[in-house]
Amino acid sequence: MNPRRARRLTHSLTEPTTMTQTYADKAKAILLDIEGTTTPVDYVFGVLFPFARDRLETFLAENSQDEEVRSDLAMLRQEYETDISQGGDIPQWQGENPIAAVPYIHHLIAIDRKSTGLKSLQGKIWHQGYLEGTLRSQMFADVKPAFDRWTEAGKQVFIFSSGSIQAQKLLFRYSDAGDLRDFIRGYFDTTTGSKKETG
Repeated sequence: MNPRRARRLTHSLTEPTTMTQTYADKAKAILLDIEGTTTPVDYVFGVLFPFARDRLETFLAENSQDEEVRSDLAMLRQEYETDISQGGDIPQWQGENPIAAVPYIHHLIAIDRKSTGLKSLQGKIWHQGYLEGTLRSQMFADVKPAFDRWTEAGKQVFIFSSGSIQAQKLLFRYSDAGDLRDFIRGYFDTTTGSKKETG
């Protein structure tokens, strides 16, 4: 989504005369994206992605025996093999050392691939950053007022983002507007499917 367009849609959360507001008033449940809707695009691309990229090698060196990390790497290896079979121009991933995956994962981050393995791994790295206090997620100023209004009106708020459910919960827990998780009824990520797929 064009960042300017996304920002206008976000503004509409608190402007009662807009079409978006009218739909929200009629809806029983509201499904929101994150990037450009609740959170600035610059925070995702300028803070979160570089943070995961820069800490990736150290994270893998320290956590490669963790079963969930190994599962993420197994999914990423399958993607790599698919890319190779399709003749993709990608960095090589040779051998079983987890560190060997770093160039390929950096490539996926750079192209922002909506990969379940990648998003799960990023979420684990961000978890460390939030716990350390290095990361604090940014919310548009009108997000919490909209959450307050919708909650008072008895509406249910859901999030559907390509980021892992873990990463979504972290983003709303450690936000500059406070812990917003109580406003959110549920979360959906790439394990549900693509946002562009129809039911």
